[in-house]
Amino acid sequence: MNTLDGRHLIVDSYCRNVELLSNAAALEIALHDIIKLVDMRVLVPATMVKVKLDPSKVYSGQDDGGITGVAVLSTSHISIHTWPQTSRFSFDIFSCNEFDYEKVIVFLNEIFELTAAVSYNFKRVLDPSTPTGIAWQEDL
Repeated sequence: MNTLDGRHLIVDSYCRNVELLSNAAALEIALHDIIKLVDMRVLVPATMVKVKLDPSKVYSGQDDGGITGVAVLSTSHISIHTWPQTSRFSFDIFSCNEFDYEKVIVFLNEIFELTAAVSYNFKRVLDPSTPTGIAWQEDL
């Protein structure tokens, strides 16, 4: 029976390279470098959107400003969300093809200088033969 498989890497992190978190052009280059690193094909290049800081919500967890960026890949997507005021970002990449997620984590560590991070690496499986049709397999 046919299954739909995929790999999904999610990284939530604090970092030392705060300047990168507020540099849309550099973040766009970083996303495209990761795409090349894992040998994926871009359908829609990365679009970066600066999210204006709402001073009344600084450090509230509701709005710390930053940048959101996403690129559409032939096999799915890659995205990043940054919060420079709190030195943190969230990143994810999903593909229905396998990719070397460890290379991506090493790359993120090198460019952002991670100080604390949590990564989630899932092998996603949609299998019609399971009772619910969905099975999650966590690798980490």
